[in-house]
Amino acid sequence: MLPSLLWNLSNLHDFATRILKAHGGTFAFKGPSFTNLDFIVTSDPTNVHHIVTKNFSNYPKGPELKAIMDPFGDVIFNTDGDSWKTKKDIILSLIKTAGFERLLMKTLRHKLASSLIPVLDHAARNHDDGGVVLDLQDVMKRFTFDLTCLLLLGIDPECLSTSFPRVPCAEAFDVIEEAIVYRHCVPPWVWKLQRWLHVGWEGKTVKAEECLNGFLEERIREKMVEKKAKESCGNDDGDDNYDLLMKLIVETERLMGDCYSTKGEKFVRETVVSLMVAGRDTIAVALSWFFWLVATNPGAEEKILEELDRLVITQTGKKTFTKTFSFQETYYDDI
Repeated sequence: MLPSLLWNLSNLHDFATRILKAHGGTFAFKGPSFTNLDFIVTSDPTNVHHIVTKNFSNYPKGPELKAIMDPFGDVIFNTDGDSWKTKKDIILSLIKTAGFERLLMKTLRHKLASSLIPVLDHAARNHDDGGVVLDLQDVMKRFTFDLTCLLLLGIDPECLSTSFPRVPCAEAFDVIEEAIVYRHCVPPWVWKLQRWLHVGWEGKTVKAEECLNGFLEERIREKMVEKKAKESCGNDDGDDNYDLLMKLIVETERLMGDCYSTKGEKFVRETVVSLMVAGRDTIAVALSWFFWLVATNPGAEEKILEELDRLVITQTGKKTFTKTFSFQETYYDDI
């Protein structure tokens, strides 16, 4: 089936949709025997619920996926059993709090006002002067990378600005993700040989790992120094100034005890990577598709604008040009 897939790469999403529709929502793809391209694709919500929720323990990732995703380390996406549960519990303890919600809304408002809206305004103002073409997915990936770094690490790499700068840690993240896709598509001996020789995609991946890990480890060590300084002063910010990385380090120390000095920093780094993977591309790609769908469905756009028109009324009864909704306001019973 590989030739048909290659032929439709430029139209992959529509091609996959047609195939899935023709086969009732679930399809077994068969690749050449010398590749690693046998897989099952499903868009059936019942199947998805069964695999990821109802009977999750029956679908381990296994050692093959763990080896493929090794450049990211032991992240939650390639671990099973007790290790997976431990990572999941820690992540939920960090984000299922009022302090994190406040941090999320504060950071989101800041990045909207300082980055995303100015970039889009800049493109719109220059449209009549010859046109500015934006790769919306690139814009959204830059936006979500800045956002996740601010939430997780407390620093802004400033990927998103009108100059669209090159940011080494963000580029390293992209290289690693592309290398993981590459590993899915070739026999294991191919990428393992390249890894050993430091050539091809694997050569790039080794350098990308060093760059990304160095970036994260530096920030973690800085936070450890900050933590010790606060402890010596008896200073505790509480939830009023929520620091996710600090909370993660404290929780990891509690979990590991004396083992933290040998394994703790690696665990913290891999947990941060898990959250970066979850918080960057998933949201960026979903937003890109959302705006594409809105742009190609004027009826839906009109309904969205009508709904927003009702929601942007201020307490004085007047309309406001811009409004950032609170965490609670994003949940409406009639939406």
